[in-house]
Amino acid sequence: MKNDFDCKVDIYSLGLTMLCLISYDYPISLKEKRRIIEDKYIYPNTYNKYLIFLIKKMYVNDPNIRPTARDVLKELDIIEKYIKDPSNQFLKNKLDNLNQTQNNYNCINSPQNNMQINMQSNIQNNMQSNIQNNMQ
Repeated sequence: MKNDFDCKVDIYSLGLTMLCLISYDYPISLKEKRRIIEDKYIYPNTYNKYLIFLIKKMYVNDPNIRPTARDVLKELDIIEKYIKDPSNQFLKNKLDNLNQTQNNYNCINSPQNNMQINMQSNIQNNMQSNIQNNMQ
């Protein structure tokens, strides 16, 4: 049986775990998880916006566009430095640049696009299978 999971599943889980940690709310109910996945979850304005952007990128539906563990660690390091020195314009610009694609993640993560993403993923998987079969 082919295993379709890779480390991107762990990034997804880590994103939801981070949300639990910053919200002091454990466990996340199924209803809340659905709101989070559909990007309808309302984050309190006391949360650091850059941390929320990172968490949203971590649980985006398409694993191919989730950040790697290295990307997450780099961005967390920048966020931590910015929290310690919010007047640092360089760090703020760097975080803004990292998160200017947030709207793209929201569009990709929306329920309306899930079917299209699944179709594209199925097409890619079929193409890869055909290539592998032809190589044998």
